[in-house]
Amino acid sequence: MEKLSPVHDWLTLSTALQIQFGPSQFENPREELLKLKQLTSVADYFDAFNDLAARVYGMDDALLLDCFIGGLHPELHREVKSRSPISLMQAISFACLFEEKFYPQSSRWRSTLASSNIIVQKNPIPPNSKPPH
Repeated sequence: MEKLSPVHDWLTLSTALQIQFGPSQFENPREELLKLKQLTSVADYFDAFNDLAARVYGMDDALLLDCFIGGLHPELHREVKSRSPISLMQAISFACLFEEKFYPQSSRWRSTLASSNIIVQKNPIPPNSKPPH
């Protein structure tokens, strides 16, 4: 690669590595990131978010912050957004705190296997649950 097209900066090298060893070019990590929703714990959601965000270029920090908050469970979304976090790390911290406060039993998500599927499902936050006032 060095002989054919010299690498002058990190972005060029990173892009070349993604093309050579990364997933199919038909996958779009930006699209997946924008559609990502929290279905289980905040920790699991952050792991999935972080994996996709690492493969996306051209999104500034404010947009990544909006994507993270926008994908949170509606109850957590409202609480985190109302605190106006100024960074992704602050939003993650708020989300973890509110998850622990409102859903203390969810700090350990129980895994169950579907009868004949390989998919592991985790107990989601109840869809109609309301945080205490």
